[in-house]
Amino acid sequence: MSKVGVDFKHRMLKLLKKDEEFRYAVVGLIGIEDIRSGQARLEQAHIRLEEAIAKLTEGQSRLEEAFMKLTERHDRL
Repeated sequence: MSKVGVDFKHRMLKLLKKDEEFRYAVVGLIGIEDIRSGQARLEQAHIRLEEAIAKLTEGQSRLEEAFMKLTERHDRL
């Protein structure tokens, strides 16, 4: 890390220790970003679940059709 980066880091840490309002503002921003990224992951998971449910529903319909055909064949026998 460059000297400028190290100096900036030390100033930020000093401000965080010294200024309670600033500290809460930083914590709030970090928390918001964590919430946003978590929300994005949940939305993607929700989309995948909807896709999986659609596939399962389609498979269930095919199984019901096959079962009905088997039932009809059984009745004919």
